[in-house]
Parts: sequence; C-alpha cells; structure tokens
Amino acid sequence: MAPRYTAGPALSAAETLNLAIGQGTLTTTPLQMAAVMAAVANGGKRVQPHLLAGEMLTTAAADGAEEPALTVPPGRGSEGEPMGRGPLWTAPPACLIDGIEPGALEVLRDGLLRAVGDESGTAHATVFSELVKIAGKTGTAESTPGRPPHAWFVGYVPADRPRFAFSIAIEHGGSGAQTAGPVAKRLVMALHRLGMLD
Repeated sequence: MAPRYTAGPALSAAETLNLAIGQGTLTTTPLQMAAVMAAVANGGKRVQPHLLAGEMLTTAAADGAEEPALTVPPGRGSEGEPMGRGPLWTAPPACLIDGIEPGALEVLRDGLLRAVGDESGTAHATVFSELVKIAGKTGTAESTPGRPPHAWFVGYVPADRPRFAFSIAIEHGGSGAQTAGPVAKRLVMALHRLGMLD
C-alpha cells in the first residue's frame, strides 16, 4: 500500500496560500515535479521513477504485465564497476495526487495549456511553438537572501496526447520564463526533430 500523507498542525491562512503557489516551506526536486506533471498528464496515475545507467531499452511486457520491462545494457559504471541489466535504483511508491477529482485535473491541464498557449500566458513568449502543443508552467522560486531566485519550467508534451513529462530547474537562474522556459523549448524541439512526439 502506498504511504499516505499524515496531517500535522493546522496551517495558517498565510501558510496555506504560500504553499498553494509553491512558496514558503515547500521544497521539491526536479524529479518530483516531473512525476507530478506525468500524473497530471495521464489522469492521475502514479509514475514510478527509475534511475538507469546507460541507454534504456523498453521490451515487451513480460508474463502479461501491464507495464513494459525496463532494461539497461550491461556495461561499466562511472567508476569502472561492472553493472548488469535492470534499474539501478527505483523510487519507493509515492502519493502524488491521490484523491484528486477528475474535474480538478481538467482545470490543471487547462491552466498548463493556457500558460504556454495564451498570448498573456507566463510562458508564451519563450516556450510557445506552432509545431508542438506544449503544456507547462513557469516558476521562480525564492532563494537565499541576496541570491537570484531559482528558475523553473515544468510540463508535458504533446499536450493533446502526452508522451513526455519534464522539469527544468536552474539554480539561481532568475526568472522561470526567461531562463528555464527557453531550455524547455529547446528540449521539446529536439524531441520533435528526433520524431519522438509523433
């Protein structure tokens, strides 16, 4: 059974509002945010991340399993140690968005589309593409006093039939729209050029 969040002391109204926009005491990793984007894109299904060494190969599902098997070609690690096939590390199950209403997912997806697609969206100027429908959101996370904020962009593509979720985080990069957004667009355009979004 997946672990459940256990509520602590009640939050003040100010703390609740800060957390709702990703500020205050909220901390997260780029991998966690990519997993959140995957869950939003696929209707709430948890995606279990895997850390792999080398190129990942997807093989046919074994023994009737719903998920394909993931393998890693045999090789050597960064320090020359022999490595076999399979994941090097698998994240424990997580409760990303358990219990969220389907209608709430639709609102999230619409907001992610509008942040990039609408001319007034925070990411439109630096992320929008006529070639690929991109869903995503910019983020500018507070940092240590006196240092520039961290720049974020998270999303998934193609927005109308998601295949990839991603998270771009640039420490002390400043504005998410101006710094992380263009990196996200380059990533998406590379996927498009490679034919991976068809």
